[in-house]
Amino acid sequence: MKPALNPHNEYHAHIYFDKPTLKVASELYVQIDEKFELQLGRLHKKLLGPHTKWMFQVAFTKSDYDDFIAYLELHRKGLSVLIHPLSGNNLKDHSEFASWLGTPLKLELGIFRNNKD
Repeated sequence: MKPALNPHNEYHAHIYFDKPTLKVASELYVQIDEKFELQLGRLHKKLLGPHTKWMFQVAFTKSDYDDFIAYLELHRKGLSVLIHPLSGNNLKDHSEFASWLGTPLKLELGIFRNNKD
């Protein structure tokens, strides 16, 4: 994991799972919802955007960063987590500016190559 440098105001965490880890992901989803006042996306059991595994997204701010990332590190139970800012450049957000908890996954970044949005 990269040091907790957070020069951006807004972030996403993508928590990845698959069929064998769906229960773990579902439990973490509920725990995050109960512990934090953050915007949770749905548990997506399909591939979306650049993501090459099922996932759910959590939107959070710079002020939530330290507490939320520390919580994820302790409670992710082996799930991979992509953390990226919302800088306005999706390619850089999902690559250069991204950090990971657990094993990094390959993302389909080609969808961002001709479009910075």
